[in-house]
Amino acid sequence: MRLYWKERRAGQRLVLLDDFGAEIEVGAVRQTKRGFDALAKTNTYDPGRAQKGFASLEEAKEFVEFFHPWDIFGGDLDMSVEAEVQPDPSASNEPEQVASEDAGGGAEAGDSGPAPAAPNPGEEMPPQSGDQPDERAPRRGWQFWKR
Repeated sequence: MRLYWKERRAGQRLVLLDDFGAEIEVGAVRQTKRGFDALAKTNTYDPGRAQKGFASLEEAKEFVEFFHPWDIFGGDLDMSVEAEVQPDPSASNEPEQVASEDAGGGAEAGDSGPAPAAPNPGEEMPPQSGDQPDERAPRRGWQFWKR
């Protein structure tokens, strides 16, 4: 079993890695405009395990570790938290690759996509962007009962 902090988008998560390879989140720290918020998870409602407004990340992490939340989720009480913070695997440093339009799309240069379908005879064409809307019949809305 391992117990370590893991980087996340807005802060860090305290993670318990069990013997089966499952990651169990047992605590969290996040940065806000007013400081740092900390949460030590529990199975019941306990508002004393969450606090806002810590001045530093280290203070917030100490608050979470004080409660030993991992012992509730199957960890040993005498476990220690690893010193090194693990990186977030979902935040990759590689830029996303954008698919090329001419790689099988069949679009020619200057073509903006498929042409709009021609209307059937006797069918009114919907207004295009930039066109002025034509006079329409007033909406009935909630006055359905006046029919």
